[in-house]
Amino acid sequence: MKNLKKVLMSCVCISLLVVLITGCETKKETKSETKKETKKETNILDDNKSYLFIIDGKKIYAGDKISSLSKFGYNIREKEKDQEVPANKYMIGAGNMTNETNSIIFSVTPYNIESSAVKVTDAVIGGFRLSKSYAKNDEKAMNIEVYGKIKLGSTMEEVEKVFGQPESKNEGTGYTTYRYKSEEVYRNYTIRFDENNVVDSIEWQNLVFNN
Repeated sequence: MKNLKKVLMSCVCISLLVVLITGCETKKETKSETKKETKKETNILDDNKSYLFIIDGKKIYAGDKISSLSKFGYNIREKEKDQEVPANKYMIGAGNMTNETNSIIFSVTPYNIESSAVKVTDAVIGGFRLSKSYAKNDEKAMNIEVYGKIKLGSTMEEVEKVFGQPESKNEGTGYTTYRYKSEEVYRNYTIRFDENNVVDSIEWQNLVFNN
């Protein structure tokens, strides 16, 4: 009888141990699945790190100083340098960047995050625009990349592989424009293709990089 009790107790203990081990394994699997699901749900358009451009292998992000571009040989156009950007505002049309020959190569959006007005040269980058029509005479600019190594000359297929299908698409004579939007109003990408479906201009805006 005593032996029977011992056998029964042993069986109960083994059963409990199996249940505990199974429970632990289930928890591990659940955590792993949750991590995978969270990773899948991440949208690159909602990630501030997606709003950048790369010159000579160096990354420049939304929020970086416009003046930092001088080390690459690009400076604000002379007549725009002393213009003032009001406090907590951005300025359109005053961020044209020139090279050593004073040719406009690309443009940025001057954004003032300070509580008082600053000069364009002291503002930060709130947007970026690169067009083949301006960059074609500057070899370094033709190789500027944005997120996913997309650059002037990239194919439509390459863009879709990185960004997916656009939220809106506009087709005209000799061009197609893709627009991608974040959940934030002031954060987006616009990419235009020529008649051969290769990128001929790239533009992004991110005025909410502090969020």
